[in-house]
Amino acid sequence: MVTTHYMDEAEYCHRLGIMREGRIVAVGTPDELRERHSAATMEEVFLGVAGQQEEAS
Repeated sequence: MVTTHYMDEAEYCHRLGIMREGRIVAVGTPDELRERHSAATMEEVFLGVAGQQEEAS
């Protein structure tokens, strides 16, 4: 298990869980998450997920 806030490190993980404010907001492999969020990088995935959460609040 790894914990990091560096999304370039997350690229090397087999499966990811992205947390925001203590809640898991996205789970999957890096490829699945990039495809699901139409993103080129995990940084884009994170920013998209974080932005969705802020808009929903």
